[in-house]
Amino acid sequence: MKKKRYFNISMRWPWIIPVVLALGIRLIALNQSFWLDEAISANVVKNLSFGDIVLKFGPTDFHPPLFYWMLKLWSQIWGSGEVTMRLMSVLAGVVTVWTVYKIGEDQKKPHLGWWAAMLLAANPLLVYYSQENRMYAMVTMFLIIGWRYWLKNNVIKSVFFLVLAWWTFYGAIFFIAGLGIISLVKKQYRQAAVLSIGTGIGVAATLPLLLLQLNNSAQQVRIISSWGQILGKADLKNLLLVPIKFTIGRISFYPKWAYWLVATGAVGMTALAAIPGSIKRKEWLWLLILPIILGWMVSWRVPLLSYFRFLYVLPIYCLLIARSKLKRLVLAIFLICSLVYLFNPKYHRENWRGLASELDDRVYMIKSFSDPIKYYDPEIQVADFEQIDGQEKMIKVVPYGVEIFGNNYRVNLTQLGYSQVTDKRFGELVLEGWEKVN
Repeated sequence: MKKKRYFNISMRWPWIIPVVLALGIRLIALNQSFWLDEAISANVVKNLSFGDIVLKFGPTDFHPPLFYWMLKLWSQIWGSGEVTMRLMSVLAGVVTVWTVYKIGEDQKKPHLGWWAAMLLAANPLLVYYSQENRMYAMVTMFLIIGWRYWLKNNVIKSVFFLVLAWWTFYGAIFFIAGLGIISLVKKQYRQAAVLSIGTGIGVAATLPLLLLQLNNSAQQVRIISSWGQILGKADLKNLLLVPIKFTIGRISFYPKWAYWLVATGAVGMTALAAIPGSIKRKEWLWLLILPIILGWMVSWRVPLLSYFRFLYVLPIYCLLIARSKLKRLVLAIFLICSLVYLFNPKYHRENWRGLASELDDRVYMIKSFSDPIKYYDPEIQVADFEQIDGQEKMIKVVPYGVEIFGNNYRVNLTQLGYSQVTDKRFGELVLEGWEKVN
């Protein structure tokens, strides 16, 4: 009996379909406005040298420098627009999809690799962060390439890419630690030793910067009580958001009971699909779970339990799902959620580009959140709320982030004799106009 094909092109290039799907879907709506964190990335690489990225920006950030260095090099070649900068993350996402296919091929299971690559190409969370001018798609690529070499018993090459991952995103340590724990359980002491020594050297090289960043971060959490929740406290909600966002991505809707009903059903179906793979590959299941457990434990001390910080385990999840008869249904769920996000501007990033186009020469806001304004129009003067002296007849205000800092700007403006006369929205952003009335 003739064996049924699982793809419709030449057996010579079976990875073409998932790679083309991954690239094509990530190019849709790529020209969205930068949001705050993306604008920070853009301004850093535009305005600072390679050395100053570490010496001047590094202490106030909480990430290692490799992503910024690579983005600076990339932008020097291709430019610093939204699309051109994001293409680096698009490329990382596509390479990750191809690598997952190759993992299946390495295991003598090209059918498994093909389906896992298709699932990963369509996964809404990876699609979203493959379009983001941040480090999450890149660290996922490095870790999955490193894991592929680990599975091939090429520990030296594996450690090389794992160290690159650490230099891209500190959260990679949970994946690396998971590999180490599994190797010790399996009594693979040589691999564990090489992993420990190699990554130890990589970690040691960043330790002075990391310690400075930890100290600054702790001060911020003490000063701003709500900052810990934003970073990701170790609570039940943040833990539950991991499987939900892994399945349906960044989309959300009202009423909330309907959202939770749909999300729970989608997560249940996806988890059910992963069970056959989990039974066959318990080691892979543990590598999926361990980074999240370790992240949850560390988050009791240093808040970081946010779903996107564990994006790098999604390829393993897709490899487990690829063994199931439900994989086609899961692929449909992933694809539908991705398309809902891509073609509905409601789910797109903050529209700072539109907001900046409405500004004249000055705007009042929390100055530390003004990177998008500086990116889109460096000529606009950004001033803190405390600088409002009541002398201007008309002022424009962006109340972005005031809840985090507990800023009561409305009360202060009213006391100064201002009354709000306009309220213009740009997605989730608001631009208010205030006029002096007495």
